[in-house]
Amino acid sequence: MQRKMHADKVGFSEAFYHEYPKEWGQIKNQWIEQFPKVEVTVNVSSKLLSPGIADTGISRLEDEVKKK
Repeated sequence: MQRKMHADKVGFSEAFYHEYPKEWGQIKNQWIEQFPKVEVTVNVSSKLLSPGIADTGISRLEDEVKKK
């Protein structure tokens, strides 16, 4: 979406403005041309808060699941 459509659907312009307000004043009129050139790296981190339903699957074998 970033390179093909030049669309900033995630709101990178707002994040850039909040992080670099002085620089934003210089680039805001050229954002549509500059945005596709921005290299984006996504780092994902997750934390399992609850194991959910106790069933067989990736982390549990059939003999580890308690049957009712």
